[in-house]
Amino acid sequence: MGDFQYRLSRRATIGANYVFTHYSFTGILSSSFIHGASLTYAVRLSRTLEFSGYGGFMHAETKFIQSVPVDPNVSALLGLTSTTALAYHANWVPNFSGRLSKTFSRGVLYVAGGETVTPGNGLFLTSRTASVVGGYGYTAWLGQSVARKLPSAHSRNSQVPVAKNRASGLRICERCSISLAATRRGARFLFL
Repeated sequence: MGDFQYRLSRRATIGANYVFTHYSFTGILSSSFIHGASLTYAVRLSRTLEFSGYGGFMHAETKFIQSVPVDPNVSALLGLTSTTALAYHANWVPNFSGRLSKTFSRGVLYVAGGETVTPGNGLFLTSRTASVVGGYGYTAWLGQSVARKLPSAHSRNSQVPVAKNRASGLRICERCSISLAATRRGARFLFL
């Protein structure tokens, strides 16, 4: 992983990044090599409003063992209907994210969203994940410094297409969550 950032002005920064990821899965013969590059941009729109984001592509190369049908003539001779074969597929996948945040005297309100590649969800291996996240981080003085955050998230996972006849964007898992966390000077005392 590497990145470069250049400050255009007191309010704006541009940059670029590169990331390499290798996923290797235990118990099965499967792995993914992912190269990604994107451009970044951050700007302070006003004294209390900021936007940051990045956009680019990832190139995912996946190999795995899959079950394939046997030719009918071979099936008649051997009695086999399927066998295994090593499959290799390469895909270009979008990689982007954006975050808008508003700063208040005691906290930060934010919303973010994006799409990227993840190791998978246990059912499918290398997957695409689209997510939308929002929350509020609040800091109050209650004898000691206490920080509270109320993030909420919505994400959708879909399989990175590994066969030519599969459509990209297949919805696999949709998940929503809301959590509450509070910290007290390095010691966590509440987590839901």
